Amino acid sequence: MRWTTVSGRELSIPDPAGELGIYWEKLQRAAADPAVSHEALVALVHHGDNPLLDRHLTPGSGTLTRAALDNPLYRAMTDLVSRKQVQLGLLDLATAGAPYTVTLDEAAEALSLGATAVRQAIDSYRLAGWKKGSAWFIHPASLAAYKAGNYGAAPKAKTGDRLEIRMGADGHGESMKLKYPAAEIERESGHVHTGNLPVGWRRVGVLTTSGPTTRFFALEPGDEMGVIELGGFYVKGRFRRAATENSAAKARAAWKDFKPA
Repeated sequence: MRWTTVSGRELSIPDPAGELGIYWEKLQRAAADPAVSHEALVALVHHGDNPLLDRHLTPGSGTLTRAALDNPLYRAMTDLVSRKQVQLGLLDLATAGAPYTVTLDEAAEALSLGATAVRQAIDSYRLAGWKKGSAWFIHPASLAAYKAGNYGAAPKAKTGDRLEIRMGADGHGESMKLKYPAAEIERESGHVHTGNLPVGWRRVGVLTTSGPTTRFFALEPGDEMGVIELGGFYVKGRFRRAATENSAAKARAAWKDFKPA
């Protein structure tokens, strides 16, 4: 089957069959249903029932392996999450695509490559690209990192842009906590903090709790817009999820051991 992501990538995916096909249909229904939250869809994608993930490394939850990451169907699954964000008004595609400003020809000239080679780098996710109309554009930071990694010294560790945050506890069993370089915020029930995390961070920890469900996320700077949301709490900005723990006990342990930077 063919699948086009919100960024314009064309994925060629073998038709999922059997258990995997059934789960893929379940994910598509959840993505199309406005009653299903962004957080719930993320949980479904990374659930232990997802046949694409390893079910044995972490009992009770699915583990993303290199094989799964390289599978174009997983890319389509994560694209469903982006589509859910658009559906719920959490992601504006024009805003998300705006930082991608380098044309294909400009990138080819900067890298001393042909346009075809640049397209191949986009297709293999070695360059962050966004399609606007019929033309591809590349994120400048991705181009700089690619150039340094292939032709020069390794780039300095990337630092994060500002994150918009709303955290605390609602008094009804839902809470969100953050660990970041300058502080560890853990609000008591009924106390809510809304603000932002300034630029310059490298690793941020997030712990969400909803009744018996506790999840941990380790965030690192990224090129794509991301959102972690629980009820009225959220973290929004350009980041990638470097690690996710869906087991309550392991999530709490990961939170305890996490060192922000």
